[in-house]
Amino acid sequence: MLTEEDLKNQKYGFRLLEVNNRLKIMYLINTCFLVTSVDVLHSWALPSLGLKTDACPGRVNRIIT
Repeated sequence: MLTEEDLKNQKYGFRLLEVNNRLKIMYLINTCFLVTSVDVLHSWALPSLGLKTDACPGRVNRIIT
């Protein structure tokens, strides 16, 4: 996640929605995401695509876009 200083330097910064490395997905290409966790539950989301899933320890969740 970006620090508050980095967000202040940006013209339009949304706290907790901006990241250092953005995900780039090709248009009209099927993509499969495998989401898992090692230690605790984590929430994983791509709000602009309307995708959200949980990363559960010992379980692999699959999202196909």
